Amino acid sequence: MLPLYSLYPTFDKPGAWFIFGLLATLAVVQGVHRHLTMRASAYMVTDRRVVAWARGQQTISRFLNELAPPQVTEHKNGTGTITFGGPGAPLVTVDDDPPAGAPKPPPSPELNGIDHPRQVFDLIVKAQRQSRRHR
Repeated sequence: MLPLYSLYPTFDKPGAWFIFGLLATLAVVQGVHRHLTMRASAYMVTDRRVVAWARGQQTISRFLNELAPPQVTEHKNGTGTITFGGPGAPLVTVDDDPPAGAPKPPPSPELNGIDHPRQVFDLIVKAQRQSRRHR
């Protein structure tokens, strides 16, 4: 039986250690950045609105009946992202372009790093249906 250490590649060249260190640093920095970004964000869903707040960015608040159907993306770590748009969203055509100088429609919120994304998605779909019924 071979010793366990012989199954791994050796780092006998300084360049290999540099590349390994660089990749390890990038992985750590990405994780720290994601953690700090998620701590600086807050989302609220009511029976009529979705509000997304992120430190240093504009707060986005939209009525549910103004938004396209939600889309959910589930991640391997148990969190997910909910966006509004995609299939079923209204398409913008040339005739729908606002006149020059007219204000742009507000952006749709994007809810990132949501725990239990499927449950939150179901709640939003239910609230959106009720909101459209009571127009």
